[in-house]
Amino acid sequence: MTLGEKDNELKLRPRSLMHLKYDWEPEKQGPEHSLDVTRARVGLEAEYGKWLDTEVTLDARSSDILLDAWGRINFLKQLRLTGGYFKRPFFKLRMRAAHGVQVIERGTLDNSLKDGMDYSSRKAGVQLDGRLHKDTKLRYFLGFFGDFEASRGIVSSNDLAAGLTLKPVDELRLGASTVFKFLSSDEAHTDWTAAYDVYLALDIDNWYMLLEGVAGEDPRYAGTPFFTGFLAMMSYTIDIYASEPLEGLRPVIKFELTEPDFDITDDLAMRATVGMDLLFVYDVRLGLNAERVDADRNNREGEEDGYILMALMGFRI
Repeated sequence: MTLGEKDNELKLRPRSLMHLKYDWEPEKQGPEHSLDVTRARVGLEAEYGKWLDTEVTLDARSSDILLDAWGRINFLKQLRLTGGYFKRPFFKLRMRAAHGVQVIERGTLDNSLKDGMDYSSRKAGVQLDGRLHKDTKLRYFLGFFGDFEASRGIVSSNDLAAGLTLKPVDELRLGASTVFKFLSSDEAHTDWTAAYDVYLALDIDNWYMLLEGVAGEDPRYAGTPFFTGFLAMMSYTIDIYASEPLEGLRPVIKFELTEPDFDITDDLAMRATVGMDLLFVYDVRLGLNAERVDADRNNREGEEDGYILMALMGFRI
């Protein structure tokens, strides 16, 4: 929907997303099967001319129904100011939209950074970003995010996030980012902790590859154990031109290693995923994934050895 004159027109774009997921864990003690609506979102994006963007998204399946609420002023290509409640730009796999991630579950490392250590979850804050160099498409971001009481015993913190992305050619993107957490509660084990992320993303024709590594300090435990993680993911989209409603197939493989307390004990967890997406018209997606988890007995993140079979039906408007 577009309203007003061309230079000052208001563009409104309603959005919706629903994901229905089925899990089967044949080696798990207790219930093996689960069927649940994991995402039920509605939202509205608005643009006013070239200088103002806003978004509000609600998710009925989230613990906080408000998922995103932010506004951005585009002063120049070199300077944009965003404020509100939104994802901190840390960990590339998390920054990909849920419907566009090639695997059904982002994995152990994402869960730890978001729900466990609170480095990549959504928070209220302000962020500056923009382009530093035109030819190489070098971009920066710098953000400050306010106090947030997270789950699993994380103490309150104020966070400073910063990073750079480089796109020397259209097919290649390199990135590095960090988050500093300034812990503000008497329950904190230290004054501050930090996490660091680097990635390489390659997008050539129908191929996509992501290599990403993360390291940092875990603020949940005394001694702030040093965690590390690495993931590799590759997918290929097979276009189907002669068939409707099926438009394409997208096989994917992903391998992930996480070590929650590298400097204390050998606590390694490995997760391997193979899958296939069936991509239909009207942005309908059917995903099938098989995962194998191999974890040490005392893994801090609660990983258990075994197989997981998952199916996802997704709809996006």
